[in-house]
Amino acid sequence: MIKMVDKECTVNDYIALKLENGDTNIYIENKFFRKCNYLLLKQQVEKSDRSKKNRKNNISLSPEVEFHEYCNILHAWVEHNYDTCLLRSNLSFPLLKKLIEIGDPLAKKVIKEEIAKRFTSKHAPTMTFLALGEYLDYLTKEEFQLITEQIDDFENYICFTLFDYIKTYNFWSTNTLEYIFLFIETGYFDLLAKSAEVGYKLCKKRLIELFFYAFNELGFIPLNYPIDKYFKYFESADIDQLIEIVRAKSKTKYSDNLKTKYFRMLLVYLVEIGNKKAAKILREKSISERVEYII
Repeated sequence: MIKMVDKECTVNDYIALKLENGDTNIYIENKFFRKCNYLLLKQQVEKSDRSKKNRKNNISLSPEVEFHEYCNILHAWVEHNYDTCLLRSNLSFPLLKKLIEIGDPLAKKVIKEEIAKRFTSKHAPTMTFLALGEYLDYLTKEEFQLITEQIDDFENYICFTLFDYIKTYNFWSTNTLEYIFLFIETGYFDLLAKSAEVGYKLCKKRLIELFFYAFNELGFIPLNYPIDKYFKYFESADIDQLIEIVRAKSKTKYSDNLKTKYFRMLLVYLVEIGNKKAAKILREKSISERVEYII
């Protein structure tokens, strides 16, 4: 049962909401989690006749009224065993993740069920969102594979249908960098990698193709993306080819310090994972640079 005292309501043993300076904030175990806003919520607000009418007429609700609405919405979410359909994915899944971190056993059970539900329904935005947010890590390989086996022609759906769906976000731009950002930031790379991990060869091929496209066009992928986690899906010959592409790009007359720096960082990482070609080139570069410094 929801407990409300003045400007604070306790939703369950873990979740509380507080009205602070006109904002409704979510607390998990008495620690601030995030601020509530209409865009993070879903059907329950829209089902309220008063809310629907007020929002349609651009009439803003008072902070107190909004606070009570948010309390009722979160209470309904808890009463329905954390049903993610009652909140938007970008609130419900982070909430589940946080609840798992603090030891809520129900959240750990629910998140697996909700991932299965979203994948088998082929809800593209949520599928990529879950991959990007590393929610699929809550599944064992066997659990993920079992889910994918329930999806008709899963591999073709991921590599073609979902690929084309994501590309529609980029119809306004021909910029290669933005194009690559799109596939990284939507979680598509992560979804391909997770699928490759359980043996989907076409997904592995698509992942490698996108890498080669990026490096052929740009000579690098931005350094703030941890792309090294994908290299385990590459064959030795693929990595050798990648090295040659990046080396060629870093040597062109139009190359900049970023590409040169990136090439060295890529080599260092590849040496760490045992690539002999990278080790040889790095040694040659080090010797060459020492000679240039002496001269």
